[in-house]
Amino acid sequence: LAIFLALLALSATWQWQENGRRRWERTLAVSLGLLLTAGALAWSFVPVLALAAWLAWRSRSQQRTLQRATIFWFLGALLVGATGLLTRPEAVAALGASLTVWICGVTGCGAASQPWWWALVRLWLDQPFVAVFGALGLITLWVPVRRSRRPLALLLTLWAGWGLLLCLLPDRSPLALVVFGLPLALAAGVLVERLLRIGLGDVSGLEIAVLLTVEVVLLISGVIWLTSLVDSGAYSQQLLLTGAILLGLALLVWVVFGFWAGWRAAAKLAGIFFGVVLLLTTVRSSWQLNHLGGPMQPQGFWPVATEPGVRMLAEDVQRLSSMRRGDPYETMVQVVTPMTPDPVLGWYLRDMRDVRWVLAPQPDAAALTLPPPGAQPAASAPLIITPSDAGWADNPALAGYLGSSYGLRWRWDMTQLP
Repeated sequence: LAIFLALLALSATWQWQENGRRRWERTLAVSLGLLLTAGALAWSFVPVLALAAWLAWRSRSQQRTLQRATIFWFLGALLVGATGLLTRPEAVAALGASLTVWICGVTGCGAASQPWWWALVRLWLDQPFVAVFGALGLITLWVPVRRSRRPLALLLTLWAGWGLLLCLLPDRSPLALVVFGLPLALAAGVLVERLLRIGLGDVSGLEIAVLLTVEVVLLISGVIWLTSLVDSGAYSQQLLLTGAILLGLALLVWVVFGFWAGWRAAAKLAGIFFGVVLLLTTVRSSWQLNHLGGPMQPQGFWPVATEPGVRMLAEDVQRLSSMRRGDPYETMVQVVTPMTPDPVLGWYLRDMRDVRWVLAPQPDAAALTLPPPGAQPAASAPLIITPSDAGWADNPALAGYLGSSYGLRWRWDMTQLP
């Protein structure tokens, strides 16, 4: 929400200074008022908006002045956003709390959880298109620089510098990466717009199709060989040289095409080709962060963690085993699972000597196990762990069992926000 409101306020500022329409002035007031209620991240955009307003005001020959009604639009949006449509007046204090959190992050109230270079690494791994095309876009804004584009070049450069500074400050919050990546994304859009305006000359569609086919084949082959080098777990000079040669040939093809068809056409096609490759890589990284799960591929944006209840479950199993058989790890434990064994339960029950993964409870399995001397026959009954949402608690087969509920995992979800 803070990102959307910040970009809306930025666009309204530029449009208002451009044509002077009052609707853009009111859009700026409302979006800015709502932005200040959007959390601690919003305060990182306030210097950016102030810089944009100053550059827009400085670059126009006819200066714009605010109407008095605009101030009331701003205060009204601020009051409505801070109090939840006037239903919670006491929530106005959250404005000061969010500012305190932001100041604490900037000054470093807590120890930094990331190294100083974390932002550059995360940007390169998660958003390679923004990292490469954004940096090139900033360069193209300055070389050569036109008078009409100088305010935009200065805004995006200083904005990127401000975001990088936030990433290097003591707190190094992951939210700072958003402030750093947005100006690079806008600069990447400028570069793409320039690439699309370059003409292809007399290059035919068949030549383009053959060129791109050869590039795709060489690129995929090189990536496969280099991936095999990483996945093998052992260094192989043959895999490295083969992958490097294939990628080198892919670059050499572009050079040869530039000599043959012209450097402008080659630059446009190469830029579009590598832009698509980097954009697909960015989509793949975002998909892995959001939608893939598993013990070996933890989720980054939507984390899943174990609840304390799973530790209580393991302790209760050991306690009951000690009471029944005199050994905390001796009692049979049946875990009902419809598919593969649960890795969380498998880890916390790893010390139990008789853990069985079953599709349905088997209380009669205890008949094959003799109770210890002096113990009741029920002492050999297995402990049964079932999913709480499968309806096993009401099953007649478990009529003699008393159950307890334990949480295994919690998942971060948007509906959990207040």
